[in-house]
Amino acid sequence: MKFRRTGEATVEEYILLVLLSFLIGMFMSRVVVLECSKAALSVCKERLITQEELIVGLLAELDATKTEAIMDIRDRIIQLQPKLDPSIAYRIAVSIESNCEKYNIPSSLVIHLISRESSFNVFSKSNKECMGLMQVRFPVHRKMLKEMGISNVYSLYHIDNNISAGCRILSDRLSKSKSVSGALQKYVGAKNKKTKQYANDILGMMREYKQGGGK
Repeated sequence: MKFRRTGEATVEEYILLVLLSFLIGMFMSRVVVLECSKAALSVCKERLITQEELIVGLLAELDATKTEAIMDIRDRIIQLQPKLDPSIAYRIAVSIESNCEKYNIPSSLVIHLISRESSFNVFSKSNKECMGLMQVRFPVHRKMLKEMGISNVYSLYHIDNNISAGCRILSDRLSKSKSVSGALQKYVGAKNKKTKQYANDILGMMREYKQGGGK
């Protein structure tokens, strides 16, 4: 009968010790990874909050700038047409600001074009069936207007529909003209002595506005 010496381990005990060491190592690795993950999550959360605050701040600045631009437009509209209800002037200003940004047109150009075309009368109608603020002719621009969801002539009395359509037409004329004056003449019909005066009227109002501190 053989006896093993004290301190000697059997193969089974050795294997058990190895497995135990492996399991302890795995457990400790998971603890370390978990702690690292917690730390990483905390850092990500802090960064996310910082980015969120930055975005909120930028949006607030953008809103403030946009609001200021809208109020400047509204004030100019009221200056040009003092009898206009301020709430209507504000709605017109919001649409001008939005559509000028969309079509990359100076808001001053649209303000003074509307002043010349309709004196800010939402329900203005000419003897040539030109409708609304920017005096858009439905029969002439029928295809484009239907693409924009403006399905009938009366929809042009809606402030945003009219300004959106007018700005799209004006944007097209500007892209196809060598000058703002030429674009304005094309907007109203054709180049002639009468439309030249029309363009000069609008450009003159714009200059006057700018000289008075307008944008």
